Order: sequence, then C-alpha cells, then structure tokens
Amino acid sequence: MPWWRRRPQASAAANLARSSNACHHVDGPPRQRIFYELYRDRAAFDAHEQSPHTRRFLADRQALLESTAVDFLSLADGKTPASLKATS
Repeated sequence: MPWWRRRPQASAAANLARSSNACHHVDGPPRQRIFYELYRDRAAFDAHEQSPHTRRFLADRQALLESTAVDFLSLADGKTPASLKATS
C-alpha cells in the first residue's frame, strides 16, 4: 500500500511532542516545497524519526523527491506557547 494511504499508528505521546506542521509552496520554483514541523524539543523529533510509520515514510518518499534538506531552527523572538518554551 502506498505511504499516503497508510494510517500512522502514532502514540498519543508522539502527537503531543509535535505541536504543528505545515507544507509551503515556494514562490518561483514550481516543484519546490517547504515542509515545516515544530517539536517540543530535539528528543521529541528524534523519537518521531525512529517510529515505525515515520521510518516507512522516509524510505518510501525517496522515489518521489528530487532532493531533501533538513535544517534545525532556534526561536529568536516571537510568541511561543508556554508549553513549548525551553526551561533553563
């Protein structure tokens, strides 16, 4: 079955660790997309990457993509939900 028809069996804890995601079109290059995910922390991202449904998706997507790049961002300023703010 193709990956886009599978229903991931993600745990409730994994869903709580990711607060949002979005896919953006890039002005100009018609085939380029930016897929953005926001996780509670790096450990939550790493746990998501190791889940069975994500590993299947990452393997299966290769046949559909020209290239991939993963960047990790740090919030510089803005409104951040209290549940996502880092503790020092």
